Parts: sequence; C-alpha cells; structure tokens
Amino acid sequence: MIHKEISEFEWDEGNTPKIQERFEIFEVEQFFSQTLMILKDSKHSNLEDRFIAIGTGPLNKPMFVCFTMRQNRIRVISARFMRRKEVVAYEKHKKEF
Repeated sequence: MIHKEISEFEWDEGNTPKIQERFEIFEVEQFFSQTLMILKDSKHSNLEDRFIAIGTGPLNKPMFVCFTMRQNRIRVISARFMRRKEVVAYEKHKKEF
C-alpha cells in the first residue's frame, strides 16, 4: 500500500486553491489513511508517473484523487468527488473483489 511509504504531503501553489474550493487540506490527507484502490494514470503520466486513488471521502462520498509520488511524499494534483458514472463503475469493480 502506498500510504505506508508516505512521510509527508507536498502541496503545489497552483493546484491547492482549486482543491480547497472542494475540501479542507486535512480531509485530502486523511483520505490516504484508508485502504484505497490505486490505478496508474497512463494517459497523464508524461513527465512523471501519475496515479488515481479511489476511496471514501468526507460525508462517506466516493472520492477521486490524482497524485504523483516524489520520494516519500504525495503530491496531490487534484481531488474531487466521483461522478455518477464513476461511482457505478467503482461499485461494480468493488463487488468483483
């Protein structure tokens, strides 16, 4: 699991204000303390590997966080609640495991 390797978070001045429109920073950091579905985001992994974490966010709503790893730090790129179609696919995938 990725969260066992985390020593801290790295926050980008450009992305953080957009994330804070939806969540408190501590909510995003707390999101990573649970068991997550982690997928590689090959489409957006140009200069560095990007990942998508899927799990439960505030208010028990399914949440989607795009991030990259820099040494033992998570650098959050974006965070949002999942869209309805994504929730349906996520719930179906969860049942298969």
